[in-house]
Amino acid sequence: MNKILYIFIALFISAISYGVYKEVTKVKTKIIRLDCQKKTTTFEKLYDNQQLKKAQKLLFNNSYNLITQIEYSKYMKSKLINHFSKDNFIKIINNSIKEQIKSQKKPTEQKLTIKAYLYENDKKDINKKSAKSKLFEGYVLIEFILNNKTLYKIQTDYMNNSSTDIKQRIDCAIKSFITLNSH
Repeated sequence: MNKILYIFIALFISAISYGVYKEVTKVKTKIIRLDCQKKTTTFEKLYDNQQLKKAQKLLFNNSYNLITQIEYSKYMKSKLINHFSKDNFIKIINNSIKEQIKSQKKPTEQKLTIKAYLYENDKKDINKKSAKSKLFEGYVLIEFILNNKTLYKIQTDYMNNSSTDIKQRIDCAIKSFITLNSH
């Protein structure tokens, strides 16, 4: 009986030690590629490296469809609803693309799909547990899709309660996509 107890204790200590070792040696996965990504919390992920150049070329040729959605706060009074519409959102994204991509080419038949989602942080939502979750005003999530497959996704927080930095966050998201390199 004592042998079993000692084996169990040894296995338990080994498991705990291994867990601690893995946590201590964990490589930081959040890599900041651009200065604009340092300004607020930004997450990006490249899902399909093979189609990246093709998707970027479609964007450079103005061959894209834009799908947008805005989620205004529900529990607290929205700061966006009276001055930031879906039309504003669409205009800012299209202008950001035009400013960063100087293309005179005509769109092609194949299109890149860009899904853009604007979320207003609802600070009175009872599911928000931490004070940290109430520090930002909202976020912009932009997804680049080719042939119904997500290639790249970026989420970046905006911080100003007057929403004046939404344009800069969108500019950063577009710049992040166009500066990606395929390997």
